[in-house]
Amino acid sequence: MAAKKKVLHPRPVLAPGARVVGIDLSLNSTGVAVVGPDGTFERVGTVPGTAPHGSDLVKLYERLDAVFDGIEALVGGFRTSDLVVIEKALSHNSGPFGEMLANWHEVVGTLVRRGITVIPINPGTRAVYGSGGGKRDKSQVVLQVERRFPTAKVANNDEADAVILAAIGLHLAGCSIEPVPLPATHLSVDKLFEPLPVVELAGA
Repeated sequence: MAAKKKVLHPRPVLAPGARVVGIDLSLNSTGVAVVGPDGTFERVGTVPGTAPHGSDLVKLYERLDAVFDGIEALVGGFRTSDLVVIEKALSHNSGPFGEMLANWHEVVGTLVRRGITVIPINPGTRAVYGSGGGKRDKSQVVLQVERRFPTAKVANNDEADAVILAAIGLHLAGCSIEPVPLPATHLSVDKLFEPLPVVELAGA
Protein backbone atom coordinates (compact mmCIF):
# COMPACT_ATOMS: atom_id res chain seq x y z
CA MET A 1 0.00 0.00 0.00
CA ALA A 2 1.35 3.39 -0.99
CA ALA A 3 2.43 5.69 1.81
CA LYS A 4 -0.05 8.44 2.60
CA LYS A 5 1.15 11.76 1.25
CA LYS A 6 1.66 14.40 3.93
CA VAL A 7 -0.60 17.41 3.48
CA LEU A 8 1.21 20.69 4.11
CA HIS A 9 -0.47 23.76 5.55
CA PRO A 10 -0.76 26.82 3.30
CA ARG A 11 1.54 29.74 4.05
CA PRO A 12 -0.11 32.80 5.56
CA VAL A 13 -0.41 35.90 3.39
CA LEU A 14 -0.09 39.25 5.13
CA ALA A 15 -2.53 41.93 4.01
CA PRO A 16 -1.16 45.47 3.57
CA GLY A 17 -0.75 47.04 6.99
CA ALA A 18 -1.18 43.71 8.80
CA ARG A 19 0.29 43.07 12.24
CA VAL A 20 1.58 39.72 13.51
CA VAL A 21 0.66 38.79 17.07
CA GLY A 22 2.45 36.04 19.02
CA ILE A 23 0.60 34.60 22.03
CA ASP A 24 2.16 32.26 24.59
CA LEU A 25 -1.12 31.42 26.31
CA SER A 26 -1.45 30.42 29.95
CA LEU A 27 -3.99 30.66 32.76
CA ASN A 28 -1.27 32.11 34.99
CA SER A 29 0.93 34.31 32.80
CA THR A 30 0.38 34.95 29.08
CA GLY A 31 3.13 36.46 26.93
CA VAL A 32 2.06 38.68 24.02
CA ALA A 33 4.17 40.25 21.25
CA VAL A 34 2.91 42.48 18.43
CA VAL A 35 4.98 43.18 15.32
CA GLY A 36 3.78 46.14 13.30
CA PRO A 37 3.59 46.44 9.49
CA ASP A 38 7.11 47.91 9.42
CA GLY A 39 8.59 44.81 11.10
CA THR A 40 9.25 46.44 14.47
CA PHE A 41 7.84 45.36 17.82
CA GLU A 42 4.94 47.65 18.75
CA ARG A 43 4.04 45.94 22.01
CA VAL A 44 5.49 43.17 24.17
CA GLY A 45 3.99 42.36 27.53
CA THR A 46 2.47 39.92 29.99
CA VAL A 47 -1.17 39.32 30.85
CA PRO A 48 -1.36 38.06 34.44
CA GLY A 49 -3.77 35.26 35.28
CA THR A 50 -6.64 35.45 37.74
CA ALA A 51 -7.53 33.36 40.78
CA PRO A 52 -8.54 29.69 40.25
CA HIS A 53 -12.28 29.15 40.15
CA GLY A 54 -12.63 25.99 42.21
CA SER A 55 -15.63 24.09 40.87
CA ASP A 56 -17.71 27.17 40.00
CA LEU A 57 -18.30 27.25 36.23
CA VAL A 58 -19.40 30.90 36.29
CA LYS A 59 -16.09 31.87 37.87
CA LEU A 60 -14.21 29.64 35.39
CA TYR A 61 -15.61 31.51 32.39
CA GLU A 62 -15.12 34.84 34.11
CA ARG A 63 -11.47 33.82 34.45
CA LEU A 64 -11.23 32.84 30.78
CA ASP A 65 -12.90 36.07 29.68
CA ALA A 66 -10.44 38.03 31.82
CA VAL A 67 -7.50 36.35 30.05
CA PHE A 68 -8.86 37.21 26.60
CA ASP A 69 -9.78 40.76 27.60
CA GLY A 70 -6.26 41.25 28.96
CA ILE A 71 -4.72 40.00 25.71
CA GLU A 72 -6.93 42.24 23.60
CA ALA A 73 -6.13 45.26 25.75
CA LEU A 74 -2.39 44.64 25.46
CA VAL A 75 -2.68 44.17 21.68
CA GLY A 76 -4.65 47.39 21.42
CA GLY A 77 -7.70 45.73 19.90
CA PHE A 78 -7.59 42.92 17.33
CA ARG A 79 -8.07 43.70 13.64
CA THR A 80 -9.31 41.31 10.97
CA SER A 81 -6.05 41.86 9.07
CA ASP A 82 -3.97 40.55 12.01
CA LEU A 83 -2.12 37.24 11.82
CA VAL A 84 -2.10 35.50 15.21
CA VAL A 85 0.41 32.75 16.00
CA ILE A 86 -0.40 30.88 19.20
CA GLU A 87 1.19 27.94 20.97
CA LYS A 88 -0.90 24.77 20.95
CA ALA A 89 -2.32 23.40 24.20
CA LEU A 90 -0.87 19.93 24.78
CA SER A 91 -1.89 17.41 27.43
CA HIS A 92 1.59 17.10 28.95
CA ASN A 93 1.54 20.73 30.08
CA SER A 94 1.27 21.28 33.82
CA GLY A 95 -1.98 22.40 35.41
CA PRO A 96 -5.60 21.27 35.01
CA PHE A 97 -5.67 20.33 31.34
CA GLY A 98 -9.43 20.75 30.92
CA GLU A 99 -9.22 24.38 32.01
CA MET A 100 -6.17 25.03 29.84
CA LEU A 101 -7.95 23.57 26.81
CA ALA A 102 -11.04 25.66 27.54
CA ASN A 103 -8.83 28.75 27.76
CA TRP A 104 -7.17 27.93 24.42
CA HIS A 105 -10.48 27.43 22.63
CA GLU A 106 -11.94 30.56 24.24
CA VAL A 107 -9.13 32.69 22.77
CA VAL A 108 -8.77 30.92 19.42
CA GLY A 109 -12.51 30.52 18.90
CA THR A 110 -13.15 34.21 19.54
CA LEU A 111 -10.43 35.24 17.08
CA VAL A 112 -11.55 32.82 14.35
CA ARG A 113 -15.19 33.91 14.67
CA ARG A 114 -13.99 37.48 14.11
CA GLY A 115 -12.38 36.42 10.82
CA ILE A 116 -8.78 36.62 12.11
CA THR A 117 -6.23 34.14 10.76
CA VAL A 118 -4.80 31.96 13.54
CA ILE A 119 -1.83 29.57 13.22
CA PRO A 120 -1.31 27.07 16.05
CA ILE A 121 2.32 26.09 16.63
CA ASN A 122 3.46 23.03 18.57
CA PRO A 123 5.56 24.00 21.64
CA GLY A 124 8.41 21.81 20.37
CA THR A 125 8.41 23.57 17.00
CA ARG A 126 8.46 26.95 18.76
CA ALA A 127 11.37 25.79 20.92
CA VAL A 128 13.39 24.58 17.92
CA TYR A 129 12.81 27.83 16.02
CA GLY A 130 13.83 29.78 19.08
CA SER A 131 17.01 27.95 20.03
CA GLY A 132 17.68 25.10 17.59
CA GLY A 133 16.54 22.48 20.12
CA GLY A 134 13.79 21.76 22.60
CA LYS A 135 15.89 21.30 25.76
CA ARG A 136 17.16 24.83 26.38
CA ASP A 137 16.78 26.42 29.80
CA LYS A 138 14.14 29.18 29.84
CA SER A 139 16.74 31.78 30.82
CA GLN A 140 18.81 30.79 27.78
CA VAL A 141 15.80 31.30 25.53
CA VAL A 142 15.34 34.81 26.97
CA LEU A 143 19.00 35.59 26.26
CA GLN A 144 18.68 34.35 22.67
CA VAL A 145 15.58 36.49 22.09
CA GLU A 146 17.32 39.53 23.58
CA ARG A 147 20.24 38.96 21.19
CA ARG A 148 18.11 38.33 18.08
CA PHE A 149 15.40 40.90 18.75
CA PRO A 150 16.88 43.62 21.00
CA THR A 151 14.02 46.05 20.30
CA ALA A 152 11.46 43.61 21.74
CA LYS A 153 12.53 44.38 25.36
CA VAL A 154 11.32 41.10 26.89
CA ALA A 155 10.87 40.88 30.67
CA ASN A 156 10.37 37.11 31.09
CA ASN A 157 10.27 33.78 29.28
CA ASP A 158 6.53 34.09 28.46
CA GLU A 159 7.22 37.27 26.52
CA ALA A 160 10.27 35.66 24.89
CA ASP A 161 8.13 32.76 23.66
CA ALA A 162 5.53 35.21 22.32
CA VAL A 163 8.27 37.06 20.40
CA ILE A 164 9.42 33.77 18.87
CA LEU A 165 5.84 32.91 17.84
CA ALA A 166 5.43 36.31 16.18
CA ALA A 167 8.76 35.81 14.38
CA ILE A 168 7.56 32.41 13.15
CA GLY A 169 4.47 34.05 11.68
CA LEU A 170 6.56 36.56 9.76
CA HIS A 171 8.96 33.84 8.63
CA LEU A 172 6.09 31.71 7.31
CA ALA A 173 4.70 34.70 5.41
CA GLY A 174 8.09 35.32 3.77
CA CYS A 175 8.69 38.53 5.74
CA SER A 176 11.35 37.37 8.21
CA ILE A 177 12.62 39.89 10.76
CA GLU A 178 15.58 37.71 11.74
CA PRO A 179 18.84 39.73 11.73
CA VAL A 180 20.55 36.97 9.70
CA PRO A 181 19.21 33.83 7.97
CA LEU A 182 18.56 31.10 10.52
CA PRO A 183 20.52 27.85 10.39
CA ALA A 184 18.68 24.78 9.10
CA THR A 185 18.55 23.36 12.65
CA HIS A 186 15.99 26.05 13.56
CA LEU A 187 13.65 25.59 10.61
CA SER A 188 11.61 22.44 11.28
CA VAL A 189 8.49 24.62 10.98
CA ASP A 190 9.09 24.83 7.21
CA LYS A 191 8.42 21.10 6.91
CA LEU A 192 4.82 21.68 8.01
CA PHE A 193 3.95 24.38 5.45
CA GLU A 194 3.93 24.68 1.70
CA PRO A 195 7.10 26.12 0.11
CA LEU A 196 7.19 29.86 -0.38
CA PRO A 197 6.42 30.85 -3.98
CA VAL A 198 9.49 31.64 -6.06
CA VAL A 199 9.58 35.29 -7.05
CA GLU A 200 11.18 35.89 -10.44
CA LEU A 201 13.23 39.08 -10.66
CA ALA A 202 12.41 41.48 -13.48
CA GLY A 203 14.90 41.22 -16.31
CA ALA A 204 16.35 37.95 -15.02
